[in-house]
Amino acid sequence: MTEDEAYKVHIQHTFNAFCKIVIRHAAIDKILNLHRRWEREVSLATATNLIQGTRDMAQKSFNNMSRDGLIEGSGKEYMLTARTYEAVKSTVEYTKDKSIQYIKAKEMIMEYIESNKSITNEKTRELCGFTKQQARSALDKMRGESLIKLVGAGRSSKYIKSSETR
Repeated sequence: MTEDEAYKVHIQHTFNAFCKIVIRHAAIDKILNLHRRWEREVSLATATNLIQGTRDMAQKSFNNMSRDGLIEGSGKEYMLTARTYEAVKSTVEYTKDKSIQYIKAKEMIMEYIESNKSITNEKTRELCGFTKQQARSALDKMRGESLIKLVGAGRSSKYIKSSETR
């Protein structure tokens, strides 16, 4: 490779890195603007329109922001993390949004149990878009509210509607 070719490769690499940063910050700015307008969650489709790009670009931006701890997924919608809310001094809104996320998940889980008699942690993750820990936390909270009870152990464990439902 000649010195001229190496320089062109360097310039192209630098330009690509710059474009990625600009797109990422534009997406962050748009999400923060949504927050300022009191729209708590943003869907992938909305983000695609906001960044005026493809769905893959929006998904990649969401994945990067999620990896960096700026946003967290809630099914097909995303919201700002506690750290991001803290940066914009909105912990009350974060707590409120997390409560809304749990309420939505609880409704979906109970509806699923009504239709299918039981639900597993894996199905909860799939249904609600949760991580393993988020699903466990939601299911434990529902058990604490006596909405569901755990049957079985290990890989065969599942949750059924509690007969003591309040």
